[in-house]
Amino acid sequence: MSVILFLRFPTGANSVSSGGYDPGMQVPWSRALSTNWTAAGMFSVYWPTQGRARNVTGESTFLLDRQLTKPWDAFVEYAGDFPENGGPRHLLHFGTALKITKQQQIDFHVGGHRPRWIISSGSAIRSAFRRSVARRALGKLVSLQTHRRGTRMRHAGREGPSTFGDPVIVLTTLGSCCS
Repeated sequence: MSVILFLRFPTGANSVSSGGYDPGMQVPWSRALSTNWTAAGMFSVYWPTQGRARNVTGESTFLLDRQLTKPWDAFVEYAGDFPENGGPRHLLHFGTALKITKQQQIDFHVGGHRPRWIISSGSAIRSAFRRSVARRALGKLVSLQTHRRGTRMRHAGREGPSTFGDPVIVLTTLGSCCS
């Protein structure tokens, strides 16, 4: 288990940035249930700026991952957002990943909540910079922010990208959303 503290800076387009400095805290965890099964999740608290005020939001995720073959796995994930202002949001997410090499994987994801669904695919590469503490921390942040809020957390004992072990750099992410 670890604790990740972060601060989002007001960069990017208005549609993706709150315009404020938004702090947050994430506590990811994972546990191997057997050789082929892993349970994982994350408890998070975010303080996003909405208008001129903060909307404290708690979030919990739970993930079950099944190693189908050595290079291939599949997962199902639940995520729930519970904002101080506004109603809760629930997300169900399914996906699969295929490790092409020890440092590369491709993945496919389907998920969403009523009435919006998301379909995406992408690829990731494990960084070769294993010894640098600063690069490892940056890699974890990139991984968590890119795979957003708990998606694809894997236990540190497995090969392949991990939010707990080696840094992950996402090369491409293609997605679409349907209502």
